[in-house]
Amino acid sequence: MPAFRRGLRSKRALFTLVAVLVTALVATTASFATARGPLYGFLAKVNKPAHAGTGSKARKGSVSKASRVTRNRSSKRGRGNLIPLPLPLPLPLPSPAPTPEPAPTPPADTTAPETAIAAGPSGSTTATGASFSFGASESGSTFECKLDAGSWAACTSPKSYSGLSVGSHTFAVRATDAAKNTDASPASRTWTVEAIPPPPPSDTTAPETTISSGTSGTTTSTSASFSFGASESGASFECRLDGSSWSPCASPKSYSGLAVGNHQFSVRASDAADNTDASPASRSWTVEAPAPPPPPADTTAPETSIASGPSGSTTATDASFGFSANESGSSFACRLDSGSWGSCASPKSYASLGVGSHTFSVRATDAAGNTDSSPAARSWTVEAAAPPPPPPPSGECNSTVSSVSAAQSGVSSAAAGSVVCLAAGSYGKVTLSASKAAPGVTLRAASPGQTTIAGASLSGSNLTLARFISTSSISVQPGASGMTIERNRV
Repeated sequence: MPAFRRGLRSKRALFTLVAVLVTALVATTASFATARGPLYGFLAKVNKPAHAGTGSKARKGSVSKASRVTRNRSSKRGRGNLIPLPLPLPLPLPSPAPTPEPAPTPPADTTAPETAIAAGPSGSTTATGASFSFGASESGSTFECKLDAGSWAACTSPKSYSGLSVGSHTFAVRATDAAKNTDASPASRTWTVEAIPPPPPSDTTAPETTISSGTSGTTTSTSASFSFGASESGASFECRLDGSSWSPCASPKSYSGLAVGNHQFSVRASDAADNTDASPASRSWTVEAPAPPPPPADTTAPETSIASGPSGSTTATDASFGFSANESGSSFACRLDSGSWGSCASPKSYASLGVGSHTFSVRATDAAGNTDSSPAARSWTVEAAAPPPPPPPSGECNSTVSSVSAAQSGVSSAAAGSVVCLAAGSYGKVTLSASKAAPGVTLRAASPGQTTIAGASLSGSNLTLARFISTSSISVQPGASGMTIERNRV
């Protein structure tokens, strides 16, 4: 019995709680109602007190049941009765919002994206690694990649590979968009991995160095420049001048301010393997002191002077003049009387001058071309010769000589009308060459029949050869005039 009561109290407490919650819900709903409606009427009827003796049986039964309940609740000590809550006047309800029309459904995506490779190896390479960048024509696409005959596998850009073998390789990639459309023509890139060639054999041969141009021989220049090269391309060079240390250099190598004397330039090449030419190329030359500056321009003409020559009066028809200038190296021009100037040298001679007054002039010109404007001059007179003395009596000699040379000299110097005699004896050939005025000069044997000569030759004018025994011919040279061959036996 106590257990039954505890259960009954629990059920009653639960019922009371439900009733309170329903009453509070109804009161709240009525307070916010905006107009009276069916719910308000229903709630009013529920809260309206029943009247005894009116209504149907059913209503009577309801009142009786309510009365019983009231009595039951009143009979319980300590529990009290539920007091009905007053309902506030309902407020009008808001109008319902219009229902929006549904948006149209977009068409289904059935177009696959286009895949493109943006970067990656191609052609031939020795690299065993590769990296490819790629993309698709639709954003949000995913990608699958494969290498050569491998399987497709999910990937992202860039996709990298390493440790690739020597040979041909093909990378392929395809894109799939958000609607699961996959590119049916994947992008691909083919390339070849080549084997790395073996290193070249070790270089142990030094390059040959050559000098192609530069100063040589003797010069007065204190500057020098040299061009050079090597038998191996890419070689480096070291240079030195005279006994200085080697230092890096490049072609052309120039020097300035060189001292007077002998110099030597040397250059050697080294290749990329550090092999250095053991026999450097070299070039030797000599710097000489420069010549002194030339003297100032010469504008002064030389002075000309006559040192010797005829003057006054003379019967000589020949003349010879010696002359000079106060500047060494001068040249001269001469003229006689009113003739033209002509180049000449000292002494200057003239022959067969006519009787009368004559003037000899000479002028000097120095190496600078300055000519004496006041030539030196010498005047003299050639007078007619006095008539020759009468010839000596027959057989008489003006002079007697005992040699061919004395005979030839005597004839040349004898005055017209003279007789030169050659003493008895045997002599060589006699050659007479003289031009004499009439009646001329005679060469004869001092003792006829006792003077023998080995032939004779005569040239000039007005000469006589007489009374000789000749062992060879006697001839008169062409152009001779007034020649006489008298009483000679050949």
